[in-house]
Amino acid sequence: MLNQKDNAVSVMQEFFPNGGRDFDDVCALFDAIAAGKVPGVFVHDTENTVGSDEASMANRKINPTDEEILAAMTKWGHSNSMTYIIANILRSDGFRELKTSFVLRRLKKLEAQGQVKRVKSVYATQLCWTKAAESQEKAL
Repeated sequence: MLNQKDNAVSVMQEFFPNGGRDFDDVCALFDAIAAGKVPGVFVHDTENTVGSDEASMANRKINPTDEEILAAMTKWGHSNSMTYIIANILRSDGFRELKTSFVLRRLKKLEAQGQVKRVKSVYATQLCWTKAAESQEKAL
């Protein structure tokens, strides 16, 4: 039976796509997270919590609000952002368990409300978004 570290390493392998050649990097990253050396990243164990107390873990929100999604769209100074970039910004803001599919669904709702707009991208399948007010300003 696999232990917790082996389970975590197998999940993190998805984010290191070099065909297993970065297994050592994944292990080193997990060890740094478990030791509390990565700020804002916590390992929750049934026996103890590394890098945080129980109260702060319980008070964290799982999903961002629409306003937080809109703010993340321009956080790094770009007016156009891909869906996965917006999700990554929100993850770095503390929404660790956030799924990109949630961000995509909310962006589609915001598009229906007229708050965001899809813009052309050089990529065939990735969606790029801008705030509707910004796209109107550029047109003037």
